[in-house]
Amino acid sequence: YGQYGFLGGISGAGDFYNYSLSGSWLDDGEQVEGSSFKSPSFTGRLGVLNNRNFEVNSTVRYSHVESSSFPDDSGGPEYAVLRSVDERNIDQLLLGVDITHDVLPWWEYRLELAYYNNKEKFSSPGVAPGIRDPFGIPPNSSDSDFKRYDANFVNTFTIREGVVLAAGFEAEIEDGKSTGEIMLDGPVPSDFSLTRYILSPYAELQFSAVENLYAVLGARLDFPEGFNDAFSPRAGLTYRIAATDTTLRANWGKGFKLPSFFSLSSPIVGNPDLVPEKSESLDVGVSQRVWGGRAGGQVNLYYNRFKNLIDFDEGPPPILVNRSKVTVRGFELIGDVNPW
Repeated sequence: YGQYGFLGGISGAGDFYNYSLSGSWLDDGEQVEGSSFKSPSFTGRLGVLNNRNFEVNSTVRYSHVESSSFPDDSGGPEYAVLRSVDERNIDQLLLGVDITHDVLPWWEYRLELAYYNNKEKFSSPGVAPGIRDPFGIPPNSSDSDFKRYDANFVNTFTIREGVVLAAGFEAEIEDGKSTGEIMLDGPVPSDFSLTRYILSPYAELQFSAVENLYAVLGARLDFPEGFNDAFSPRAGLTYRIAATDTTLRANWGKGFKLPSFFSLSSPIVGNPDLVPEKSESLDVGVSQRVWGGRAGGQVNLYYNRFKNLIDFDEGPPPILVNRSKVTVRGFELIGDVNPW
């Protein structure tokens, strides 16, 4: 039942470079019967800066996860009929390089390159039939390999003091495959593969030339392979009343999200017919500082509307589906005190 972890690292810097290395180990033990979680990880960073306003930063991150637990909807350690557990092994690798160059006092460009790889092996004993689901979930297993390649190039132009324009282009390629089987009367293959790209030009204008006023206006156009184009504008406004230390803010925007590889490929809940989510959000708020800034509070109102939201339908059979329309609205109250 014990839990323990380890974290260590080193860092340093010279006239034209900086670096850091860190590693960790986490073991959750058996918090409840059948559960386990072990994860070693490693992160390395190296930055190089020359005297021509040219900077390169690189990152390497690796993690491994071994975990087990009773299957979802099985009843857990107290009620599960089948006493075997799900077992999952995951290896994740992230490589990244960022290049920044101050070409002129008013012009900077940045190139970001990234590679992500997720390998996962999964096996499950399934779930026994019950009152809610008379069919249960059959034993199943999968072995997946998912890769993502991402390139982002952005130029930032200072038009005048307090007016900044950023314009860029992002390209992303995803390549995944999953092999597996579901045990019915015999093994039934549940293989899946996916290769797709999305191309996305975007721009954003930031305005802070008027004291205590900040405004942002942006837009992104996504061209995903196999789906319709999506236009995602956004706007935000923040104003601070200096005399009372009150801040007013409002934000609006639209969003777009492709179904994930897991959502499409999972042998049990995956659905290859899923379509992208679309969203529209609006939030307004006011915050007030008192006691010389050492205490304050916030009131935020939000309204979110989703089209084709990807959600879990418990069935039977369990499956991920698109909800045609979902609305989320509410408010939040936040307070803080820092007496010292």
